[in-house]
Amino acid sequence: MTNKLNPTLKKPAPLKKKLSRHQEPLQDKEKFLSIEQKIQRLRQKREKLHLNQALFFTKEVQRILQDEFSLEMALVILEKTWATASKNQKEEWSKHVPSFRAAFVSAYEKESQAHEPILEQI
Repeated sequence: MTNKLNPTLKKPAPLKKKLSRHQEPLQDKEKFLSIEQKIQRLRQKREKLHLNQALFFTKEVQRILQDEFSLEMALVILEKTWATASKNQKEEWSKHVPSFRAAFVSAYEKESQAHEPILEQI
């Protein structure tokens, strides 16, 4: 509103609005920190998932190689087999990737139900 004597003079804004303007940066900062915390939790979940995938892979290799198992042996076999495989063989292996992932998810869900349901939270 303008003052009748001085049309350019405006009525001061209510105190409540001034307070909310000063609180906005604090709320923005809290939202930012909350988002940062969520990002950090997701990174931790991703890291845990990668670790569990590696453990599952190791267990599967151990199951296949049985008494002959060692990490070095598994890496040598993988490297030599991949290097000497034909393009058709590599394509055939690629077709089996979804079945390995499905087996991992199934095994991981069984294990995580006893501990912590990570996949349901993601």
